[in-house]
Amino acid sequence: MKYTRFLYKHWDLLIILCAWLVFSYPYFFQGLVPFPSRYLVDFFPPWSYEYAHPFKNGAMPDIITQIYPWKQLVVESWKDGYVPRWNPYQFAGNPLLANTQSAVLSPFNLLFFILPFIDAWSMMILLQPLLAGLFTYLFARSIGMTKSGAVISSLSFMFCGFIVTWMAYGTLGFAALYLPVLLFGVERTYKSDKTNKIVNFFLIAFSIVLSIFSGHFQTSVYVLGVGAVYGAWLIFISFRRGDAHRFTNASYIAVAFTSGIILSFPQVFPSMNFYAQSLRSELFGRGGEVVPIQYLVTLMAPDFYGNPVTRNDWFGHYAEWSGFAGVVPLILAGISCIGYRYGKRTLFFIILFFMTIVSAYSQTINNMLVSLQVPVLSTSAASRIIVISSFSIAILAGNGLDIVTKYWSMYKKPEETVRIKWIVYSVFTICAFLWATILIGNIFFMSEATTDQLHVARRNFILPSLLATGTVLLIVLAPKVRRLLPIVVIILIGMTAFDMLRFSGKWMPFDERKFVYPQTGVLEYLNQNSGYHRVFSNFKNPAFGTSGLYGLEGYDPLYITRYAELVAFSADGIQREPERSVVQISVNGIYTQRLFDMTGVKYIAHAKGDARNVWAYPFWEYPEHYGDAVFSDDYYEVYENRNVYPRAYLVYDYAVVSDDAGLLSRVFDESVDLKKTVLLEKQPSITAQGCAEFDPTAVDIKTYRSNEVLIHVSAPCDAMLVLSDAYYPGWDVYVGSEKKEILRANYTFRAVPVPKGESDVTFIYENWYR
Repeated sequence: MKYTRFLYKHWDLLIILCAWLVFSYPYFFQGLVPFPSRYLVDFFPPWSYEYAHPFKNGAMPDIITQIYPWKQLVVESWKDGYVPRWNPYQFAGNPLLANTQSAVLSPFNLLFFILPFIDAWSMMILLQPLLAGLFTYLFARSIGMTKSGAVISSLSFMFCGFIVTWMAYGTLGFAALYLPVLLFGVERTYKSDKTNKIVNFFLIAFSIVLSIFSGHFQTSVYVLGVGAVYGAWLIFISFRRGDAHRFTNASYIAVAFTSGIILSFPQVFPSMNFYAQSLRSELFGRGGEVVPIQYLVTLMAPDFYGNPVTRNDWFGHYAEWSGFAGVVPLILAGISCIGYRYGKRTLFFIILFFMTIVSAYSQTINNMLVSLQVPVLSTSAASRIIVISSFSIAILAGNGLDIVTKYWSMYKKPEETVRIKWIVYSVFTICAFLWATILIGNIFFMSEATTDQLHVARRNFILPSLLATGTVLLIVLAPKVRRLLPIVVIILIGMTAFDMLRFSGKWMPFDERKFVYPQTGVLEYLNQNSGYHRVFSNFKNPAFGTSGLYGLEGYDPLYITRYAELVAFSADGIQREPERSVVQISVNGIYTQRLFDMTGVKYIAHAKGDARNVWAYPFWEYPEHYGDAVFSDDYYEVYENRNVYPRAYLVYDYAVVSDDAGLLSRVFDESVDLKKTVLLEKQPSITAQGCAEFDPTAVDIKTYRSNEVLIHVSAPCDAMLVLSDAYYPGWDVYVGSEKKEILRANYTFRAVPVPKGESDVTFIYENWYR
């Protein structure tokens, strides 16, 4: 009896929990982890040479190349007792805290202090749908929704297209799931003068902070914007009604929002400064992608144009454009639209849905946004606003179920019957239209679709059609057997859970732990021998950060523009705009070897399978640099660069070059010996000219950490200490205890004057907010 009462009281929350457990079953009961580890070892060098087996989802490379390595560096830094501000492993050094996707300040980093890394990662990933569902339920109940309606809303949002397709990243989903918390806080503020205003203040302020700290600024801007508009909407309603506490409530909401933004400054300030110095801040003319109108059908059938998991996708960008929120919720949301008179809040979400769906699909609106040159929004994919559309569908769906139950109680009223029948007719008309376009071979007026593509559309539209038909039949026929109405509600919830779990389970990879960045022979050798020197190979980002190897390349939406310009120039000696999100060295560049020398690339790891092909770096063309392999196994050879510069070294001469084009040319001019002369952009504080020869033993790196570099120098006369790490304004330098100015050297690196004699030079990244 006790358990029966518990189940009866909490059945709604138990359904949400059970749905989450079913989704998480592979982790909790099969020992698998929500990470594409099979994709990692099968597709990415150096592992791909040793492993060969099928993998589920190959549409999430950024997790492997960016998110996971960054998270590992963040956690290691926190555990070592310092704030993770700088990433030394890519781009010759790059801001880490300022890169929002590293989520340095996320409270979920605490999981990594409690659990083994891969388990902490798994729980971080899996908590996203659970929290999204619980928070949505909380908000739905606060606006008067029944338990049944709130469950529908929760299931719809926690497994909607945006949450599911970005879940494995552990950033975008967290940024979005605080939206219902923010709205809940706003709602509580205006609901009654008896509510605890302090609690509401913290709900609003910290939902903003936690969203921004989660790791995806664009999504957080959407969350903040919707929360602000919802607050303004309630203020408008409050003033129209003449509520006694309307001015107090408006003040509370304004202060809470302002406080949330101010508390977010530790992330916002460095990120905006980094954004201003990256190429992304100059891409306004290119705009962000929008969703083509033909993709509207995926709101009902997400795999209409195929799915990357089944390798049959043929149109669109599945992850970026996924607005699916469930077939049953979509129909119930449509019903909610014809019953908007039941509440002003419902009208808000109807307007919000149409505004965001138009923004996601309209190139005209996107062009207007680009022309306004709004930072972040004007240079990012406009399609990601689809998350707000999905949330609107989820809330409208719960309200729609409540409208349906009211319709059942008023079944004999003609006007209510007509309303519901309009939805029934609309659903059947849409389904019939789509089936007709498939059968005549002209999908959504896309006459170029092949027979195979038509087969994919036809097969993947069967289940959504059946679910839609079953939903409308249940809604229409249920009132005729009134005693079964509660069962019909449970069936609709069950259909929603089935649909959302089928969709999410199909996309989300759960793979073996043993394939998560396993150790290999070449990685072990390089880790033990490379020291502070850099490495170049075809395995790039995934192996560098996770193995503690320093590299020159990188893949990131934000990087230091000048560094990328230097790398681009090394390819052919032409100054150009770098690529949008990647810095990649041309293996056949005319100045590539000089770049390797000056930046301390001591080891070339060459895949034996690449032989002497054009895509491999031709180290064999530089016999004066490379001799025999210093390491060899079945898959890789490692060659040592005998002419490499130290990571830090002294020079005793300098030249000042003021223009960028001339400076780049001088950097790669073979007649300029950069071991003897450093190229600067301003006059240094020393006057010594060529008073000594290059001596690699004059500099000793005592400590090299991501935020701090301690170097001991022995200078026979006044000299310039050069460190081939990327120049960035947040760094300071101390020679002894005296603070000095860091000079930008050799176009994008660092230099500082040091006096004759013994000195300890400390580079420290302390102005991280700049």
